[in-house]
Amino acid sequence: MTNTLGFTFKLKEKDISYVGHDLSRPECVVLTPDGTIWASDNRASAMRIEPSGQQTLFGPKLGTSNGLAFDRQGILYVADIDAECVYRVFHDGRHEIVCDQLNGAVNFVYFDQQGQLWITVSTKTKPRSDAVAKPIDDGYVLTFSSSGLKVVSQNICFTNEIRIDSITGKLFISETALGRVLCHQIKPDGTLGDATVFGPATLFQGAIIDGICFDAMGNLWVTEITRNSIHVISPSGLANCVFEDPSGLIVNCPTSIAFGGVDMRTVYVGSLKMNRLVSFRAPYPGQTMHHFNA
Repeated sequence: MTNTLGFTFKLKEKDISYVGHDLSRPECVVLTPDGTIWASDNRASAMRIEPSGQQTLFGPKLGTSNGLAFDRQGILYVADIDAECVYRVFHDGRHEIVCDQLNGAVNFVYFDQQGQLWITVSTKTKPRSDAVAKPIDDGYVLTFSSSGLKVVSQNICFTNEIRIDSITGKLFISETALGRVLCHQIKPDGTLGDATVFGPATLFQGAIIDGICFDAMGNLWVTEITRNSIHVISPSGLANCVFEDPSGLIVNCPTSIAFGGVDMRTVYVGSLKMNRLVSFRAPYPGQTMHHFNA
């Protein structure tokens, strides 16, 4: 299949649909293999949306739930941006602090295919909005294991979501305040090579990016907040805006982005301001997440 997505694919208003209702700050969205949709919710740890549409709040409220991830046992991990910690919620709703010595706005949690837990801290600055407005390069990425926390990348201007491309094996970081994506080679010993910029130096002047997610062709899907837009960066680094809504009437403040559905071609987008999730169909399926291999 020839990959021309970066040049031809466009979304129109008629392609956009919505999932869920009365959600509260559904910043992050994660799918599980049974078709359940999980969205962060500031009244609990997450909102569980069944394939039937039934909604149930799940887990405790500590500070503000932000990033979500599942391990292969189906245990939910939560990055709490206000409580500055990562905790896990078991199937019965019990929670346990995983780590709380993170000294900053804990944004995202992510499991790679080997089960390594990655954590992003957006900034140590308070209020954290100053780190985007200035910007300030005090964000960083950590790994967590039985031996503890380890900083693996730092001096980032508001670290947001991270992903590892299953095709190249490289780590990609959303650098929110500079509107760009950073890339690291992961060395055999687990350390990272020097950071490079993947795609344009910034999507456009003043861009603020948030969520990132790979499809099976190696295209990186990126959400952008100021124009309520969705961009795709092809493996060659070419960027294409596939949808934007400056009015915010259709898509407003898009954040996390994830693939799901039977064929993994249904895309779901979280938001800081909407009370439901945006959804549309993509031309290619998404890459399989760690917890899909349970």
